[in-house]
Amino acid sequence: ERIGQGTQVATSINQAATVEFSFPDTESFALTEYNLKISSEGAGPKLQVKTNVGNYDETLFMDGSQVKGRLIFKVAYTNNLFLGFALMTMILLAVSLYILFFQKQINLRPERYFLILALVSGLVMTFIVPSGQEPDSGDHILRAFDVSYGNYKPLLSKVNDRSIQMPDNFEIYDDTIIEPHLNLGLSRVQQMLTDQFDSDFGKNYDYRYKKQYSTLVYLPQGLGLYLGRIWDLNEFNMLSLARLFNLLTYIGLTYISIKIMPVFKTFMLAVGLLPMSIYQASSISADAIINGFLFLFIALIVQLTLQAKKTSLLQLVLPSFLLYIVYLAKPAYLPVALLIFIIPVATYQRLSARILRILIFLGITISAAGLLFAFSSGRLMLAEGNPVYPDQLTFVLHNLIPTVRIFLHTLSQNAVQYLVWLNTLGWLTYSLGFLVFAIPIFLVWVGLVDRAESIELSLVQKLLILLALGGTVAAIFIGLYIYDDVNEIGGSLMLGVQGRYFIPLFILPFFLFKSPAKITKDPFFTHRVAGFSGLALTYSALTLIRMIY
Repeated sequence: ERIGQGTQVATSINQAATVEFSFPDTESFALTEYNLKISSEGAGPKLQVKTNVGNYDETLFMDGSQVKGRLIFKVAYTNNLFLGFALMTMILLAVSLYILFFQKQINLRPERYFLILALVSGLVMTFIVPSGQEPDSGDHILRAFDVSYGNYKPLLSKVNDRSIQMPDNFEIYDDTIIEPHLNLGLSRVQQMLTDQFDSDFGKNYDYRYKKQYSTLVYLPQGLGLYLGRIWDLNEFNMLSLARLFNLLTYIGLTYISIKIMPVFKTFMLAVGLLPMSIYQASSISADAIINGFLFLFIALIVQLTLQAKKTSLLQLVLPSFLLYIVYLAKPAYLPVALLIFIIPVATYQRLSARILRILIFLGITISAAGLLFAFSSGRLMLAEGNPVYPDQLTFVLHNLIPTVRIFLHTLSQNAVQYLVWLNTLGWLTYSLGFLVFAIPIFLVWVGLVDRAESIELSLVQKLLILLALGGTVAAIFIGLYIYDDVNEIGGSLMLGVQGRYFIPLFILPFFLFKSPAKITKDPFFTHRVAGFSGLALTYSALTLIRMIY
């Protein structure tokens, strides 16, 4: 018999139900349309429907006999979220196209293009991507919650305790990656819109990652969570507010960096608008603040290197402070400090130059003495060759040459994979298709062409930049090799590295070229780069909507 209106099918979460239909033979199947309305009890789109796609066998039986035809289901969600996400993405598309094709009407400076596109695209990703999809999301949100409860001290040193404070009902936050193409996004967002975190002070939990990040890089997210709690916001709005504060901080830092950068403004614009850069900035991840600090550090150093007036040591305070905060969060970026020495000593004021020369001499002497003592005492060895080591750190310290070989072998084996991961969002789950290859080629082209002003560096300065770049890349690889649990002791490959770690470093190789490549004389070069970046972000947003919703 035909299933009529109001028929209920009992199912439970994550289970499917099979319904059998029977049609009377007095009706013409070819001319009759059957409409099936599927809904679930309660408000909101809690029903999830998965349909087969592609080449597959499908048969339709009527009264036990196979017939030619198909049964087509049309499922409509009575929810405006999806429409809102699509509308926001269309606004981003319109802005990008306007910038791309109407350069004469706007003609903005690079930092203002960045401000517009980063704000629009960042807002799109803040709302369309359910919280919890960023890399290491669980670690970041727990640390941000701890800061939101007022546990922000000390600001300028490592945190000594391992106690994390979070809401009592934190378990309602399902911090898991949404697998693509399963259309789980709306139900996830709907759950977050109906749930709330407790406003009371949460319990304390032991948390081993607390010492690894400076509190300073979690202040924006922590402020957003604090305001969301006192304003009694639901889970979705509360986390979105925290992500919005993180986004605005990243935009402010990068905007200033592009503005003060004397060269490569357009290139920094392109790097700041990478899909991965905006994706991280619109999340709760501390990587957004770290990238912004490194952008500003590099811009300040280049500005001091090329300025006509004399340099004083006081001008190094801000870049040194920025790098120190980055070091507290991620020590692997410490070799970037070598960029400070590309500022010619002769350009410093007389007293500052003398102090700097003394500091450089002391630094070299202490480093040489430390290395001599480490090798003589057996703490460092070139190649010990023992078959078994208690931990990865001991293996590296006692096998420096084999570690270098493993590092180079990893680069030769996985270089393409790191470029792929640069254009993969959502903890290496949401691939951006053709952008995997388009973005690296685009960045190389922009880096070769973009020279608003000429820059001539000496051989020593270029060598220092190369050492800073190579040292930082090696430190990232070896740091993850030592401290990431996925690596076996003495393994032949260094696992755990992703392209997102190298975002702040992309600009450094292009300082090594003697002069800009004369590929284009386009007077609207910056505008076209900004427009293409906006289109790449639009494509990324549409890809995320398609995969998540």
